[in-house]
Amino acid sequence: MSLAIVRKTFRDTLWVFLLLTLAIVAFEMLFVRAMSVFAGEITEIWFSKEALRRLIQMMVGADLAENATPTGLMTVGFAHPLLYAFTWTLILTICTRVIAGEIDRGTADLLLTLPISRASLYVSVSLVWLVCGVPISVAPL
Repeated sequence: MSLAIVRKTFRDTLWVFLLLTLAIVAFEMLFVRAMSVFAGEITEIWFSKEALRRLIQMMVGADLAENATPTGLMTVGFAHPLLYAFTWTLILTICTRVIAGEIDRGTADLLLTLPISRASLYVSVSLVWLVCGVPISVAPL
């Protein structure tokens, strides 16, 4: 593991990490607010059509038509596609930035001439996305 690569990778992805964490928190807050205010209207729309009901059942993993409480409806926010998009954006940004970002900035020659192994580079970048993954995973709660 190379501490210099860990610091550089974290410094390069800090703004994306902070922005996506705040976006996830804001989305979950708005989703909970919308579900608590419009729970009755949403259940009428969602469960009036069989195809939409099955889509929500597949997304959540349970049939919400039986227990369509506001708390049950709020669980949809944990499996919302926008939440997955934010999470994957962070993962792909961190994991692909190492070599592609260095080539783009013209510093790939410097990175590739450093006396570090590929395994060290992999472990360093993996450590950064693991550390950034914890707040992203906790943000919806």
